[in-house]
Amino acid sequence: MYIQRWFKMDPQKVKSTPRRHRRSAHLTIRVSPDIQKWLREKEFSPTAIFYEAIRELGYKERRD
Repeated sequence: MYIQRWFKMDPQKVKSTPRRHRRSAHLTIRVSPDIQKWLREKEFSPTAIFYEAIRELGYKERRD
């Protein structure tokens, strides 16, 4: 079953994180050069956008 939903991300939640504050595994996301330029202009992080989208889909972080 397909559920259409419009996501409303908070731009402050997807800002780039300084390298010294990162605590995660490396993830490669491919985007077009136009999208890459736009992300840099806005100082958005593709990884943060990915994580925010995953949370909006219902992901809950597991504590082992």
